[in-house]
Amino acid sequence: MAEFESIEYLGFWDFPRIFLFHHEGKHFLFDCEFDDVLEDDRDYFKVYLMPELSESDKAGSWVPLHKKAIGFLGTIPNESVHFDETKRKFVDACVLELLDEQIVATS
Repeated sequence: MAEFESIEYLGFWDFPRIFLFHHEGKHFLFDCEFDDVLEDDRDYFKVYLMPELSESDKAGSWVPLHKKAIGFLGTIPNESVHFDETKRKFVDACVLELLDEQIVATS
């Protein structure tokens, strides 16, 4: 069952390339980095557990935002991340279940 959470994002090409959202009291950063060698965005998001960020933390470029992370949680293929119709307002938080599966599989 879908559990849509509102997102904040910076950078959009077909879908948000870097976005933040909150779920069950935790803060997450999904970052689809640009690959300079491929000259294209990667086909997966790196997912980070984040502290609560201030507006000044989010001012300017978000490229270094992952450096503020509490921890790296894993990667999720882009096609596994489901947004609302506009792809600009909400993300289905059920995608986080893939991280649980991935962490268990690699433990």
